[in-house]
Amino acid sequence: MGPLSRKKSIIEDGRYPMRTTLLALFALTSSIALGQDVTPAAAVAAPSCCSQLASFAKAEGFYLRALGNLAATYPEGSGGYVGYGIFYPDSYLLMLQAGYVKYSGNEQPGGGEPSLSAVHLLAGPRYYFVTEGVVMPFVTVNIGANIVTEIPVPGPSETSVHFAWQFAFGTNLAVAGPFGLELAAKYNAHFFPDERMMTGFEYGAGVTWRLE
Repeated sequence: MGPLSRKKSIIEDGRYPMRTTLLALFALTSSIALGQDVTPAAAVAAPSCCSQLASFAKAEGFYLRALGNLAATYPEGSGGYVGYGIFYPDSYLLMLQAGYVKYSGNEQPGGGEPSLSAVHLLAGPRYYFVTEGVVMPFVTVNIGANIVTEIPVPGPSETSVHFAWQFAFGTNLAVAGPFGLELAAKYNAHFFPDERMMTGFEYGAGVTWRLE
């Protein structure tokens, strides 16, 4: 009996049917595992919670705590912004915003309360540390002008324009669809010609609307 006939008789008489089957199954499963993504189906199917960073519009309200030598007369204020962010790949926006703030004035020794308000016109770059997900933290640096109207006690109304700058740190929170929340803390400052300093911390919250 030749070698080929002997091998054939071994397979036919069933001496190694289990070993042969196991080897075949092992080879088959190995080739499948190496050729496929074994990530669970649920993880593959789960979509990202929000879209990539894009241009957006926003409306924001804020509380301001004044600092500097103006704080003795105008300790705090409140106001709001409307803004538009223009997306620049991959992590930047150019922020354009206009705002209004009204300060509360302390009563003066001779009676009466002074009044101070300002219109903010600001623009600057914003950088996002994370561009996808529920939480997207950012930093912003804005420069521009404040149009300030003051009614001292006593005295007539005075309006002046001042160079202003602002630094902000905050985060965007994805809510639903194109809508989100924005939370931010800001430091802003400008100087009056008479060396008074108008500066303070702003704490704001607003709604954003993604446009793309």
